[in-house]
Amino acid sequence: MGDLIFLIERRKNPKEKALSLTQMIEEFSRERSRVDLKKIRETKTLSPEKFKKALELKIYQSIVEQRKIERENFLCSAYIADLLTDMIHPEKVESWSGIDYLIRYEKEKNTILLKKGADICFFYYAYFLDQNIAQIKITKDIGSRLYFLLYYAESSAVAFYMGKNFPFMGKIAHQSLKEI
Repeated sequence: MGDLIFLIERRKNPKEKALSLTQMIEEFSRERSRVDLKKIRETKTLSPEKFKKALELKIYQSIVEQRKIERENFLCSAYIADLLTDMIHPEKVESWSGIDYLIRYEKEKNTILLKKGADICFFYYAYFLDQNIAQIKITKDIGSRLYFLLYYAESSAVAFYMGKNFPFMGKIAHQSLKEI
C-alpha cells in the first residue's frame, strides 16, 4: 500500500499559548488539588464539564506515572480531554471514517475537515484499542498522518504532537477512559 504525500503551505497559528513545562506541571498540581477523582467516580452521572476535568486529570496522572513528563504530552492531554468530551454527543459526527474527511478536504480545502478526520481516528483508536479489530493499525496510521497534515496547514503544535505521539496518547486515553 502506498503512502499519501501532501504538500501544503505551512501557516503560523497565532492562537496557541506557550506554556513552559514547569507552568504545565504547576497547573496540573493546582487542578489536582481542586478535584477529587474518588468523589467524581462515586457520582453516578457526570456532567460533560466534570467528565472532561476528570479525564484530563487521569491522563495527567498516567503521564506522570509513566515518567513521560514532556511539554508535548501535557498539551496533548488537554486536547484529548476536549476531543473525548465532544464525542459524548456523536450526532455531531458526519462520518466515522478519516478517509472520508481527507477526500472532502481535497475538494474543499477546509482544514477543519483534517481535524475532524484525525479526531475520529483518534477516538476510534483510543476507544477500541483492546479489542481485536483489524483496522486499528490502519486507523492509527491514517489519524497520525491527518494530524501531520493539519500541522502543515495550520502550524498547530498540538496537531504535530498528536501526530507524533498518536499511539502513546491513544493508549493513555484508553487506559484513562477505563479507569474513570
